[in-house]
Amino acid sequence: MMRINEVLLQNRWTKLDENEKASTWIELVNVGTRTVDLSGFSITNDVTVPRKWPIPSQEVSPGGYQLVWLSGKDQPPPTRELHANFELSRRGETLMLVAPDGTTSDALFLLPQSDDRSYGRFPDGLGRFRYLLFPTPEEKNREPAAERPFASRLQVQPNGGRYDGRIEVEMTMPLALEDVEIRYTTDGNPPTSASLLYAQPVVMSPASTPVPRVLRAAAFYGDRRITPIETHSYFLDGEPFGLPTLSVLMGSGDFWRMQLQVNRRGRESEHPAFVEVIDASGSRVFGSGAGIRLHGNAGRQGDFATKKSYRLYFRDLYGTRSLKEPLIRDEGYPLNGVVLRANNDDAFRGDPRAAYIRDQLIRELHEDMGQPAVHGAWYSLLVNFDFKGVYNVVERLDQDFLRSHIDPHVADWDILHDSVVSEGDAEAWDRLLKLMREHDLADEARYEEALELIDVVNFTDYMILNIWAQNSDWPHKNYYAARPRSSGGKWIFVSWDAESVLGLHERVHDLNTFQRGLNRGGPLTEMFSRLMRNPRYQELFVERFDRHMAGPLASAHVVARIRRLSQAIGPEQTREIRGRYSEDEVTLWRENIEAMVRFARLRPAIIRQYVHDALGRGITSAAPSEETTGDLPHAQ
Repeated sequence: MMRINEVLLQNRWTKLDENEKASTWIELVNVGTRTVDLSGFSITNDVTVPRKWPIPSQEVSPGGYQLVWLSGKDQPPPTRELHANFELSRRGETLMLVAPDGTTSDALFLLPQSDDRSYGRFPDGLGRFRYLLFPTPEEKNREPAAERPFASRLQVQPNGGRYDGRIEVEMTMPLALEDVEIRYTTDGNPPTSASLLYAQPVVMSPASTPVPRVLRAAAFYGDRRITPIETHSYFLDGEPFGLPTLSVLMGSGDFWRMQLQVNRRGRESEHPAFVEVIDASGSRVFGSGAGIRLHGNAGRQGDFATKKSYRLYFRDLYGTRSLKEPLIRDEGYPLNGVVLRANNDDAFRGDPRAAYIRDQLIRELHEDMGQPAVHGAWYSLLVNFDFKGVYNVVERLDQDFLRSHIDPHVADWDILHDSVVSEGDAEAWDRLLKLMREHDLADEARYEEALELIDVVNFTDYMILNIWAQNSDWPHKNYYAARPRSSGGKWIFVSWDAESVLGLHERVHDLNTFQRGLNRGGPLTEMFSRLMRNPRYQELFVERFDRHMAGPLASAHVVARIRRLSQAIGPEQTREIRGRYSEDEVTLWRENIEAMVRFARLRPAIIRQYVHDALGRGITSAAPSEETTGDLPHAQ
């Protein structure tokens, strides 16, 4: 006889499936004396559909268990882990186990549960349902068991953040159960059942030596931890930062390995960490487990002290599947990961003309042009309380980003980074390139075919932005393209890693990057040059170009954005440069900001002349530059 033995609705850290996801699970138990084949049994949360999910063939011996994930994945064997085709809400549903003959083998009305506190029969299979302190997937249910839910987290007051002078931190566990102990550490290590026993408020004082900065605590029942580890960092001394703080706590050995093992990539290079955000006023915004790894290519090179870029990932494995609190701005969707950009090229590590704000500026201008853009925010990054510098924290360009910023109704996208598939496949990309390469788009019928495959306004605005910005590390690389994986889906382009702009590597402001876009090579050049053979596209390009030169790319607008960005990071940027370079570089950084301002004021007239000259608009040509050679687009 099969019975429902245990249910965990709010699974956060108790157990993960084979894909490292935490979903609701139910446990079935065989209370009979014979082995039962589950083939023919069903589970459902709808009394009108008793066969909602037929259980695949699976033998359960007497006293044995079968775990079923209510994940909605409908994943059958060959793996032993079973995934039903529906999910449960947190309360108010009836869960039924239906026998092969159609009778109800067992049923349960679901009541509210606390995180990682299950609802199970005690004793197994035969007893009535009670709340269990310890979820026991595929094991015997055991005490403590109670009639009301057990609390699942410690309460810590005050939260981490910035404070003036001495504070006392109190911890409580609202759990009516004897023998529960709160154990804590102040050295950053996770607490164990042998750590300091909490008996009175913990004093945090800048007068202490060493200064206690982080409290990590959890509740224990005997030797077993029964709550997640609560982590709170306290900033009690020193001048406050001029930006919000992103504080990362991780094992010192993990950080050392991550910094130096530059050739390791992917999940194997990821290390567990705890991330806290403290806003500019000193208040703690949130804390979360996360994984961290190096990001980028050339930027990952260098020694332990080198400022490098990182990726943060939020996964069930670390206790948080996605981040719902605003980290960059009101994102409007859960973040599964972000990039912590060190601005490798646009930094003194890469170029003495560095301003540190170029990529953020270009992304903001792209959004001003009416196109989707990756959002970013500025943070002071601390790793184990060591100031690592000013970082540009940006969204990852993935499925979640595209659904949020472009179309929430599109489930799947093809995403390419420099023509390499990031998600989906390149079938539609290859089809677009084949059309461009094999046909003359001066032919109206072929041009119309192209318009069915590419969002031509988005592509045009993207090209105009990078042409105006004099991007020297493009168009042969540093581009993202994406399309909905649906009938009629069109390719769009999103600005990414645009640091080599506004005179960073090229000291002048008058290069003919319109010709660069036509001649440099790579898929974007092919598309642009072939589209330019069509007179209708030339008209579209000029119309969009003139519109943006008078709007988002007008000198006054660009200068205002440069000023705002440089002022936002100014105090902390000065601190970073003085700590890593010298006072001379602080002066140089300010001069580099002014060089960007000069570029923004001089560039529009120059590039306007190049574009209008090339397309026969009758404007007197500007003085020739080193890049004014090359074939002009074919006009009919």
